[in-house]
Amino acid sequence: MRNFISFVLLGACLASPAARAAETWPVKPVRLIAAAAPGGTTDQLARIIGQHLSEKFGKPFVVENKGGAGGGLAAQFVQQAEPDGYTLLVTNDQLSMKASFETKVEYDAIGGFKPVSTIVRGPVVMGVGKDVPVNDLQGLVKLAKAKDSRLAFGSCGSGTILHLAGELLNLTAGTQITHVPYRGCAPAMVDVLAGQIPMFVTVLGNAAPYAKEGKVKMLAVTSRNRLTQFPEVPTAREAGLGELVAEPWFGVLAPAKTPDAIVNRLAEELKAFVEDPAVAARLEEMYLAPEANGPERFATIIKADIDKWSRVVREAKVTVQ
Repeated sequence: MRNFISFVLLGACLASPAARAAETWPVKPVRLIAAAAPGGTTDQLARIIGQHLSEKFGKPFVVENKGGAGGGLAAQFVQQAEPDGYTLLVTNDQLSMKASFETKVEYDAIGGFKPVSTIVRGPVVMGVGKDVPVNDLQGLVKLAKAKDSRLAFGSCGSGTILHLAGELLNLTAGTQITHVPYRGCAPAMVDVLAGQIPMFVTVLGNAAPYAKEGKVKMLAVTSRNRLTQFPEVPTAREAGLGELVAEPWFGVLAPAKTPDAIVNRLAEELKAFVEDPAVAARLEEMYLAPEANGPERFATIIKADIDKWSRVVREAKVTVQ
């Protein structure tokens, strides 16, 4: 018995510094590196999360914006940071999109991070201007296949999931709808409203206000389920295009060697936060779908994204402008 007690005490004394640090984390401010400029959805989410975690843990969770290179600068910065739980990345699916279409990326999307949790999904909608003579996705495909069709879709930029969702539509439906990239989502929607371009592929928040006013028609959503805010809009699967699924995510990641105890503690707190009815309602007001997946599931999502969109890039011969 005496030997057993001595063994237990020795094990406690020899516990790794990382394990001991995880037990008391956090003891100082935590940096939330937002992979975007101030004002966008990623930045807004980082600040909502930061406020909650500050209140929960009693230490400041300070947001720092590092935009540039499609989120690459922030990802590289966090990947190279000390893996002690005091530098975290708040980013979106562009982390895996860049790895899908670029041969040289600033970071390792799979090996360079320890995923903590997704926070929300940003539903993607496909639609047209109010004067385009189609009312559903099947009609759009028929129009695109018509002789001398010059149908084009606008997106927020080359290499985004919105761009690749349009290319996946082409692959799935056998269409040749031309991609027109814009430098941002707002100008893309402005041209749809003005009739300069017939079709859009964008996130729900960009199209919803115009759809409510009858200025655009949302034909389909590329998520697995219909939207709670617009239950009348069918999914692409329901329209007969089962492979047309594109579900952008926003989430939190840590450097690869961050202790599991810290990562799991954060993941549990973020899950409770997202599932709070008041928080969920606030996120839905931003046209986001709350979804907290833990570390293992989040890692699976990132890998699946890279596998899927790499195939789309190859098969559609996507080039980035």
